[in-house]
Amino acid sequence: TLALGEAIHEQIDAAGGNLDVFVGSALVSMYGRRGSVDRAAAAFDRIEERNIVAWNAMLTAYAQAGDPAPALQLAAVMDLEGLDFTDVSYICILEACALLGSLPRARSIYQRALASGLIAAFPAVGNSAVDALARCGGVEDARSAFESIDSKTVVSWTAMVAAYVQHGRGGDAIAIFRRMDLEGSKPNEVTMINILGACSGPEDLARGRALSRRVLGSGHGGGVIVSNCLIGMYGRCGSSAEALAIFAAMRDRSTASWNAAIAAVAREGDWSRVFELHREMIGEGVAPDGITSTVVLYACSHSGSLEQGCCYFTLLGQDFGIDRDEGHYSCLIDMLGRAGRVREAEEVIEEMPCPASFVARKALLAACRTQSNVDVARNAFQLQSESASYVMLSDLF
Repeated sequence: TLALGEAIHEQIDAAGGNLDVFVGSALVSMYGRRGSVDRAAAAFDRIEERNIVAWNAMLTAYAQAGDPAPALQLAAVMDLEGLDFTDVSYICILEACALLGSLPRARSIYQRALASGLIAAFPAVGNSAVDALARCGGVEDARSAFESIDSKTVVSWTAMVAAYVQHGRGGDAIAIFRRMDLEGSKPNEVTMINILGACSGPEDLARGRALSRRVLGSGHGGGVIVSNCLIGMYGRCGSSAEALAIFAAMRDRSTASWNAAIAAVAREGDWSRVFELHREMIGEGVAPDGITSTVVLYACSHSGSLEQGCCYFTLLGQDFGIDRDEGHYSCLIDMLGRAGRVREAEEVIEEMPCPASFVARKALLAACRTQSNVDVARNAFQLQSESASYVMLSDLF
């Protein structure tokens, strides 16, 4: 436990001197797992003769804390010390590159790992390269890294599927998924969750139905997360009826389950069903969150339910403990604008606790265009280069 580890550390401190490499590495790992990066670094600095295990423990601590800059600085020091990176080193460094979004660095580290032979020896390094390169925006680089893995695991295939889905390339994700089948690799639940994201519009409904059958037939369809993804997939593909059928069959529903169902009917403009599901959600004792409330406000705006929407906005914190964010304010501005109450919408922007975003100002400009209110539009037009705002403003003049 952390308390025991700290007690041991205190005894070592009382004795004075430097730390043995094995004890020091264990302390670095312990503090890293607990998120105490400063204490991990302090223990690392006291290790007298560091070996690669100690260096990797510190790299891992930075990676676990989501602190990429020190991780890359430490990797540079390792280079200066003449240390050879291991599989653990590369995995941590690639994660740091991904967190920074540095494609050139990720490419460089991947090429170095490839040349070292560690990708051939440790598929996990190749998997990390696929993930990091994709997160840095290099989906083709990720594909190259994927193809360089000789012994592809289910994690390798899933990482490549996820990379294509993240970049909106559903067709390529499906192709990789099919190739996975042909090569005899069995998808797991994470694979199924990711592949469902490949279906993103009404044109993908037939493909989504086929995937749904595959998911349900694979034994992975009973979990809450997979069911939520199925609801989301059917919602994106424009079949709220099938989304609600999945929802109705669920034994256990999370807040995310309700949100997915509410969003599915909202996409089809079934505002009364949005309100009905919201009431059912509260009736079953499930607390709405920021996503739920944004969709409900959106429904109020588009259904012309101004009084209901304004009341709901007012009660977000009081009844549901929800902190109002930019999305909530944008919905309120849009709602007031659609009702012709442009001056009140302007007042909302002026009284927002945070600077109004482009989305909020765009909602006000859209209302000004509808109501031909040039004065408010001039005040709202404080953006410099968003083309949509210029178009709306020019329409007024």
